[in-house]
Amino acid sequence: MVTLTSTTKQTTSMILDQDDSISSNSQHTSKLLIRTYNDDGSTKSILIDDSMSIRDVLFVLVHKNHREPDIDYALVEILPDLHMERIFEDHQRLTEAILMWPTTSPNRLIFTKRLEKYALFRATSSFLAKDGAMIVYDELLKMPDMDGIIYLKEKSRKSW
Repeated sequence: MVTLTSTTKQTTSMILDQDDSISSNSQHTSKLLIRTYNDDGSTKSILIDDSMSIRDVLFVLVHKNHREPDIDYALVEILPDLHMERIFEDHQRLTEAILMWPTTSPNRLIFTKRLEKYALFRATSSFLAKDGAMIVYDELLKMPDMDGIIYLKEKSRKSW
């Protein structure tokens, strides 16, 4: 049993029931009971296994919290000891990240809507300078100048 506490709210997040260690050779999957925190401070516990991606976990959390499905929902890992947080990518495995946590860790998982999750793909030009955006487009559409002698070899000859 792994106990996780928060430095801000002093509530405890628990990960219970670790069946086996995660390995690609194991016959049956490892299952973890995790607690996630919502924006309003409420919590939901779900049982996950090592085959579930973050996208699968988000699908379960959306339905468990009775919310409308949206691409902007994200699972955020809060690491208070390092003073940082990160948004999990949809293809990652949650069990791999959780099992890397120390046994007495204040880390927590937050289920929230993050609009910046796909902002790079929605508004690419906002991440580039005005001149930089035009330079990128010009470089993509421009063919490189070629200058020089082209040597061709005939099949019947050994020399160029």
